[in-house]
Amino acid sequence: MPEDGEIVKEIDLFSDNLVLYIQKEGTVYMKVITLSENKETPYKIQLGNDYTAGTSIAPGLNENMTTSTFRFHVDTPFVYN
Repeated sequence: MPEDGEIVKEIDLFSDNLVLYIQKEGTVYMKVITLSENKETPYKIQLGNDYTAGTSIAPGLNENMTTSTFRFHVDTPFVYN
């Protein structure tokens, strides 16, 4: 499932989806993979160019395995006023 150069940092498993938290060449993003028979192309969720150096993402508190949404945390060294 990971492509060349991708490092899987965390995994979140749900009843219909798998979420991989990935780091590649200093960039962090999530890849959502459908576990159903349809085998859709993985959906990539990126934070944008403002969140590159020093930013990390991690799973949030996802207690419901049958949900269609998920929570995650973003840690960044940037300070907003």
